[in-house]
Amino acid sequence: MMQDCQVTSFQALCTALQHPALTADPQTVCCLLQTCRSWRAAVQQAAAGTTVIDLRSLHSIAKLSQFAAWIPRHAGMLAEVSLTLPQTEDDGLSTQHYATAAEQIILLALQNVAAAAASAAAGSSGTPAAVPQLLRLQVFCTDFLSGAGLLAFLPAATLTKLSVKYMGGYPSANSPAISQALAGLTSLKELSLQHYYAEPIRLSGRCLQAVSQLSCLSALCIGWVAEDADLSLLPQQLQQLELMVVCGKQALQLQHLTGVRNLKLELRGAPAPHSSLPQHVALLTISTWGDEDTDELEDPTALWQQHNLQHLGLGSLRQLVRLQVINGLAEPQMLHRVACLPRLEQVLLCYSHSSLAARAAPAWQHLPQLKGIDIEGSTSAMLDRSETEEMMQYIGAATTLTSLRLASGVMLDYYPICQHLRGLQQLRELELSHAEGPSLQRDALNLTALTGLTQLVLAGATGVNDTCAVAIASWLRQLRHLELRSCGLVSAAALPAIGSLTQLRTLVLDGHAEAELEDEDILLLSSLTQLQAIGAHETFSDEAVEAFVHDLHIAQAAEAPPE
Repeated sequence: MMQDCQVTSFQALCTALQHPALTADPQTVCCLLQTCRSWRAAVQQAAAGTTVIDLRSLHSIAKLSQFAAWIPRHAGMLAEVSLTLPQTEDDGLSTQHYATAAEQIILLALQNVAAAAASAAAGSSGTPAAVPQLLRLQVFCTDFLSGAGLLAFLPAATLTKLSVKYMGGYPSANSPAISQALAGLTSLKELSLQHYYAEPIRLSGRCLQAVSQLSCLSALCIGWVAEDADLSLLPQQLQQLELMVVCGKQALQLQHLTGVRNLKLELRGAPAPHSSLPQHVALLTISTWGDEDTDELEDPTALWQQHNLQHLGLGSLRQLVRLQVINGLAEPQMLHRVACLPRLEQVLLCYSHSSLAARAAPAWQHLPQLKGIDIEGSTSAMLDRSETEEMMQYIGAATTLTSLRLASGVMLDYYPICQHLRGLQQLRELELSHAEGPSLQRDALNLTALTGLTQLVLAGATGVNDTCAVAIASWLRQLRHLELRSCGLVSAAALPAIGSLTQLRTLVLDGHAEAELEDEDILLLSSLTQLQAIGAHETFSDEAVEAFVHDLHIAQAAEAPPE
């Protein structure tokens, strides 16, 4: 094929390759590189530092080796490389063995690039054609790193974003070699250092010392750090910080980070007295997790103490605009103080324990900035009937809500909760799952009053039968996202009404295996030409869904405006 190529104008090829459709797609780039010498040279020039390689789906060591062999010849084209562990074992290797092999393969490729560049700099290359490709990588992401090797060969001059998940624990992450390699990446603007597994294995001060030397860094994610870590080492110029901290007797001191506007904290345990946050933070997310046995605590007061944020100084954050808290704000007095913040516009409260939500519930109606409530409990700590009724009354009084999610294990089965939601006229997103799904048709019909909903998710809602589903589709005309999972549908009677929601982007009808539905009934949804995602597992056959999606794509292509 190379002999048949008749293109002779190098400049013309470079001009053609300025179109992003040609150089942005890695497969297109690889095809052009195999065409002829002229195309190869033009692509290498036009796509220099612009090619994004995502190896998320590359589960074969053999294929990864092929990519590694490709790197030294075309290193200058790479802008971003992402390496992700496969979800399933491939090539007969365990996850750990795959990660070790893959890391060594990529390391060898980077070493070859560096060796070729060093050889050229020493004057051993003869002709201009032999000048090697220089690595101009801007972004490197990997979730399997066990040593400093890869970091040492990344280009310090061009790399602006690094995301790393360590394998095998933090002994390697805390090594002097890794700290030295990090300190050398002086152009970094975004850095994420986490552990592949969720255990709070603590990062040492040596690594924080290396991070403190990165003067260009504006966004940082670190998890986890020990309670006695010197957080004053965190760079003062940071604008965005995500930090996971194991709290203890030492105060959490972050007030020196005067540039931070976006802060995410994940705390294991409650912060100690005299803790402080950056005073100019505008966007704040805090997740609190107790000790390993917290989920087994039956005493609500003891549980609350594991998640207490009273020493964090939330009431002093005068610039705060948006606040999201998971478990931490369970004390009504703290919510009242938060409500007084002058610039606060949005509060989202999430609880993974029903008792924490019940403790905070009386204050919800007095928090005008409250926009979202998300409660997910456990079956071992469900609220009884009187507690459920009281909780729903407080939710119904929180009329500023735009989002509400009640998941399994929060409340007593079969309690008619939808009757309390009719007054939430600002609600746009609603999810009721499993025990919280309405089990009675007359209660489920209360949902038709929520005419502003754009997203509705119902799971295990046996009260949503064909009649109720028709009513929901008829009244909730603003829906863009509808999920009815394992509800009370028994026939195709509701499908025409659902099919009339022509603005739907997502539709899920999973779990209706016992309904009297035929595969051809899915055609009653053919008018949903705006769908981007559909799920109908155990409701229609996989073949019927695939055929429906195929026809849908054809219809969408026909309606698309010409470029």
